[in-house]
Amino acid sequence: MEQLLVAMFCDINDFCKAFEEYWRKYLITDGSPIIPRCAMNLSEIMTIIVFFRLSGHRTFKWYYKNYICGSMKEYFPHRLSCDCFVEVIKDTLVPLTVYLIIRAP
Repeated sequence: MEQLLVAMFCDINDFCKAFEEYWRKYLITDGSPIIPRCAMNLSEIMTIIVFFRLSGHRTFKWYYKNYICGSMKEYFPHRLSCDCFVEVIKDTLVPLTVYLIIRAP
């Protein structure tokens, strides 16, 4: 399971680097980052969201508190509280949608 997480993070991280460059270059923006004032980067947040959907867990709160903040805590050293994480999910809508469209089988 951990190998899948690492492989997924690497793929999402590569996508985020290209997407953020495109975002700054072609979209009207004030230059602010996609995820404003956040200790976690976009690829970490997207990895947690995608991995949740693949994990089979029924509730995100349990998954985040027990799995991400528990056995996977060394992979996410700058974790947010569960409430803060849920708050930044909305900021990932556009890049996450584009990623899932590109990676859809």
